[in-house]
This record gives sequence, C-alpha cells and structure tokens, in this order.
Amino acid sequence: MENGWQSIKYAQFEISYMIRPILEAIRNILRNTILWNTTQSNQQIEQTSKPLPFSASRCHSCKGDPKKNGNSRHVEMYDQASAIFSHFLIHKAFARKDDPFLTGFREMIAEETYSCTSRAPNDFNRLLLQELSDIGNKYKQETQTMKSVDASIDLPAIYELISIMSAIRLVHEQLVAVKRRHRMTIEQYDIMYSLLFIYQFKMHQQFYNVNYYLLEKQNRSINLFYQSDPI
Repeated sequence: MENGWQSIKYAQFEISYMIRPILEAIRNILRNTILWNTTQSNQQIEQTSKPLPFSASRCHSCKGDPKKNGNSRHVEMYDQASAIFSHFLIHKAFARKDDPFLTGFREMIAEETYSCTSRAPNDFNRLLLQELSDIGNKYKQETQTMKSVDASIDLPAIYELISIMSAIRLVHEQLVAVKRRHRMTIEQYDIMYSLLFIYQFKMHQQFYNVNYYLLEKQNRSINLFYQSDPI
C-alpha cells in the first residue's frame, strides 16, 4: 500500500465500514454473557447479517434474526479497538470532529431503552441496557485517556488492527454485509443518474427538434412572403 494521505484515506474508509459490525459484536457478546449468567445455558445468540434493500432503513427497535451458537468472546478487545480507531479518525487523520463509535453506542442504548419501555418488563433487556451503558462509559474514559496523553498511533498499526478485527468471524460476516449494502447503494445511484441523464438528453433533443421545426416554419413563411406577388 502507498504511504501518505492516500493510505490514510483508505484506512478511513475501512474503519467506517467496521463501526457498526464492531458495535453489534459488542452487543451480541453482552447478550450471550447475560444469557449464560441468567440461565447457565451453553447456547448463545449470534447475529445473522444480510444487506438491506436500497429503499430500506435500519429500524432502531429491531434486533435482526437471532441464531443459536456455542461460542463466547470478550468485549474488552472490541472496546479498545473502537477507542483506537476513533482516536485515529479524530486526532490523527482529522477525518471528522464527532465520534462515530460513541454515536453508535448511544444509538444502541436508545434502541434497548425503547425495547424496555415499549414492551412488557424484561430482565434481559434491562440487564443488556445496563451493560451497554457501562461499556459506553468505559469507552468514553478510554478515548479521553488516549486524548489526554496524545496517544501515538502510526498507520501500520492501524492497518494491522483493521486486519485483526476484520478477520474475526463475528465482525467479518457483518462487514461483508455492510460492504455489499454499500455496493448496492452505489449501483442504485448509478442507475438513477443514468436514467436522469437519458431523460435530460431526450428532453434536450425534443427541445432542439421543436426549435428546429419553428425555425424552419419561420423560414418557409419568409420565403413565401418574398416569393408572393406584390399587391
């Protein structure tokens, strides 16, 4: 890969794709931890991922299609990776002023708050809401610490972390869906712009034909006038 700003720009795109997959991985791990602690069951919930159609938008109260599986992972790695990516985007690449991971945490907390208030009381959702709030607070502390010490993060380290995180199955599956959704959106926009171009071309052609017809009619009238016998 090339060095310099072009490489930084590519890293920005890769990180932007990973924001939601990492956050959903955190939520899924918390769900499984709560499920284990409350039921002592070996079964777990795994989030299945598929791209939404172009016209669809993400519903904040929907959780997707849960599927049972038997693995468990730790949240700390995802939390620290999120803080590193965020610090890189804001303070090293200067790509944005807001924190996209913190925004994602707030969205998930809002989703679980909605679940707790709009449905019958459920200990599982209340525990999940509390865990998400705790992880969100830890994340904010982590990012504030990195900012205060002006943590040094070089580009090769960012690419290595991107490679590590994207190889994790729980993140990778959602990452594939996110990128597929992005390609679908681009393709839809390409189709829309192509149709718009064709429409504008036809309208321009019709306008030209009408003007040409009026000009020819005017010329014929002038010719007839000069060819006619004077009174």
